[in-house]
Amino acid sequence: MSMISSMGGASGIIFGTLFTGGIKGLEPKEELDLPLLAEILEKALTSIKVRGKASLGDKTMIDALEPAVNSLKQSAASNQSLLAGLKEAEESAAKGVENTKEYIAKFGRAKSLGERAIGHQDAGATTVWIMFKSMREWLEEFANRG
Repeated sequence: MSMISSMGGASGIIFGTLFTGGIKGLEPKEELDLPLLAEILEKALTSIKVRGKASLGDKTMIDALEPAVNSLKQSAASNQSLLAGLKEAEESAAKGVENTKEYIAKFGRAKSLGERAIGHQDAGATTVWIMFKSMREWLEEFANRG
């Protein structure tokens, strides 16, 4: 909620929705596993899409988040480990970021750039990829300490 009320522009609202939308209605858990992470982030994705009205191809964070969430769901369905699921989600998010270079922005500050935005990756999508990369790196480091 602090992010929603204190960050400038739409970023605070959208990233705040990412964190609050995913956990709405969930009971506290002792442990985070891959199916739970997939569920949380799927709910977060839905919340963001409802609030922001963006979809794939609009050159937003959705372009990295949706492929990553789909990857997490597939990994969870095939009983992969949390680390394996995060690696695949990170790769899917990175591909989504790369795809944004081909899009014209339909939302946010980049919208005013029109076709000049082609060739540049979206900042929100990049942030989502960095979040998945950071989670994976932390989990790898934690697992290697064991």
